[in-house]
Amino acid sequence: MNVYGRIALMLGIFGLLASIFVPPLGIFAGGIAVGLGVAGRRKGRRANRVVPGAGPGLVLGVVAVAIGLVLSVVWAVFWNEIVDYQECVSGANTQTARQNCQTTFEKSIFDRLSPPSRS
Repeated sequence: MNVYGRIALMLGIFGLLASIFVPPLGIFAGGIAVGLGVAGRRKGRRANRVVPGAGPGLVLGVVAVAIGLVLSVVWAVFWNEIVDYQECVSGANTQTARQNCQTTFEKSIFDRLSPPSRS
């Protein structure tokens, strides 16, 4: 019973960190943390005991899934802009060139988010 809570907590922490860098992995780990957290809390409730880590693991898992989903959507929507920025920065040899890449990236994001102009 305590194993569910500990694993849920570990996966929740891992999922939270992973969702920032590799969103699909964070979603997966967070989902498992949610499942184990719920299972641990149910087993603990049946035995009238508290399962350490099940609650925090459940919460961290939900947050990991939410962050992973948001970042996945952002990556999907702005994929072309992100790739263009990475290519620009990899070819930039000076700080001024990197700053130009940053400015171009910000402009492309702003253009993508701004409503179309009416003529």
